[in-house]
Amino acid sequence: MIPISTKLKVTVFVIYEESADFYLSILRRLFEDHIELEVRLYSDLSPLEPFDADIVLFTVNFLKAILAEKCVNPGAVYYHMGNTLQGKNLEAIKQLNRGTELLIVSEGSVFLWDTLLTFKAHGIDHVDFVPYYGQRRDFSAYKYAIYLGIETYELPWIENAIDIGWRVVHPFVLRKIGEAAALSEDYMAEKITAYMADETDLLDYHQCVEISIESEAIQERLALLNQMESPALLINEQEVVLGFNERLRSEFQMDFEKMLGQKIYKSELLESLRRACDDRGGNGRYETAAGRRYSVEIKVIESYGESLQHRFLLKAVPILKDESPTQLTYRFQDIICESQEMKRVVALAKHFAGTEENVLIEGPSGVGKELLAHSIHAASKRRNHPFHAVNCGAFSETLLESELFGYSGGAFTGALRSGKKGLLESANGGTVFLDEIGEASLKLQVRLLCFLQEKEVQPIGSNAVKKVDVRVICATNRDLEEAMALGTFRDDLYYRISPVTLLVPPLRDRLADVEPILAQSLGPGAYHLSEPLKNFFKAYPWPGNVRELKGCAAYMLSFGKRDLTTEDLPDKYQRWLRGVQKDIDSPMTKEILPMVTERQKIEVEILALIDRDHAGRRSLLKTLSDQGFKVTEYKILEILSEMKAQGWIEIKKGRHGTFLTEVGRRRLDALREAQVSTNGCQ
Repeated sequence: MIPISTKLKVTVFVIYEESADFYLSILRRLFEDHIELEVRLYSDLSPLEPFDADIVLFTVNFLKAILAEKCVNPGAVYYHMGNTLQGKNLEAIKQLNRGTELLIVSEGSVFLWDTLLTFKAHGIDHVDFVPYYGQRRDFSAYKYAIYLGIETYELPWIENAIDIGWRVVHPFVLRKIGEAAALSEDYMAEKITAYMADETDLLDYHQCVEISIESEAIQERLALLNQMESPALLINEQEVVLGFNERLRSEFQMDFEKMLGQKIYKSELLESLRRACDDRGGNGRYETAAGRRYSVEIKVIESYGESLQHRFLLKAVPILKDESPTQLTYRFQDIICESQEMKRVVALAKHFAGTEENVLIEGPSGVGKELLAHSIHAASKRRNHPFHAVNCGAFSETLLESELFGYSGGAFTGALRSGKKGLLESANGGTVFLDEIGEASLKLQVRLLCFLQEKEVQPIGSNAVKKVDVRVICATNRDLEEAMALGTFRDDLYYRISPVTLLVPPLRDRLADVEPILAQSLGPGAYHLSEPLKNFFKAYPWPGNVRELKGCAAYMLSFGKRDLTTEDLPDKYQRWLRGVQKDIDSPMTKEILPMVTERQKIEVEILALIDRDHAGRRSLLKTLSDQGFKVTEYKILEILSEMKAQGWIEIKKGRHGTFLTEVGRRRLDALREAQVSTNGCQ
């Protein structure tokens, strides 16, 4: 018989492969053979299989619910590892002069915010931290750098490097493991003392967890910021800068990294933008010394944590024409459409702008649905009345309800004493644009349906009902008919918002628009694009659509060059090019997709296996290896990640969660046709 282990089973889940060995070595050194230890890599690309453990450790808070669902032991205990920094290692930073600018160097951006917030919790707020994770910008002006236990990037210009060491697994967690494994207090005290120099200089465990939760929330918001077409800034209630998007950097041609974690008043520009609005929100105007004008908006977007903590989103939308305050920035003439597919959509939108029907705009993220909504309003008889836009996916259910319907004074914790008028009421006579309507909760859908039927609003906490005259334009990147079948979207609301439906095609289906959009994004000036670069823009599938194309152009503009080549593209596009062909800049290159490359042959096999068997990484590795392809599991993970980003595959929970999307099936068919064509030419 095989003996059954009676040791305490401890499983650690991490999201970075590099950290797996680090935690494994620490825990083995501390607990030796007293526990049965496993460190596993969590990836959203591969469904998590059921596992057995007595104690489950995790490094990021969102994993807890996922792990609890998959652990077969109902008595398992879950601990956030409470990673923090040893206080004594921070002394060198505390000795720096006030206002010193220094880089925080790390392999990726995820833990940089956690580290920055930990510095603040230790009272280190006299220096200006600048996150560095390999961005392709000039950082040579910085002479100080902080490393987190390993020199992840070699920065030869740095004159003073401070290594603050690896992050520490909190001793609170280590003691809990020791207690569960029936290890003596003396044994654990000896081990923990050997592990860290001074336990008293650590932050409280619960404070470390709260910092991690806050860091995750900020990271999520920063990711959303870069999906916005307008320059945008995220600040907290104390007006500390939490982050900004690339559009803000490119619009004002300034490096805002040094502002992260700093009060907004340290930047004259950001302070001026903030003061263009009321103290707690609203709209305003800002004009630069050069005469550029902006419509500025600030509003609450989230609350989280054990105590109520507001976050504020500040947007600065360029005003391109000399317009009165009641008019809009964008009109139909601002929409670039050389393709027949997009011309048809614009023609329909112009026709229905003259009606009073509600409109539903469908299409993937980044195609310009809000621009189309602006244009419909600007061409309607409501154009001299307000236009209000709200993203239903950027708010919690409660916050979105108060944003739309308003509230009376003191209606809930954190509410303004004077109350607040909702967007539906303040847009009376005009238009409200509800972006990502598919993200609205079922409860809110009921309120929206009642509003559309009765055209009445009742603020939260008030008995007053007010009649309003508002046209509603909605947008979504979800399949609402599928959502209705799943029960996540009400069919009666769907038919209320969709008497007119406009489907905006993705950029890959209207490639004739790529070149003119790129030209507009690059702006005035004699820019010369190399032939391989032109070929890239025509061939890349642009899963992020127009927004992604504009972001790519903004990145290239930041270098101030007039002659642009593929070397000026962001790293992810250069990786894509290397996968497509070996030597994109070779003078022998005639096409960006000549025949079928080795990488494309691998893509065909992976897409076909997923379509047929919902194959996982290891199954894919075995099949490809048996067919003679030289690939590793890491390479397959990288390819799957790119396929997911390009919309070819979708991964959901469950044993057979990986499947081809319609886009992926078209990609598979195209590659198979290319293979047939190539074989026929040989």
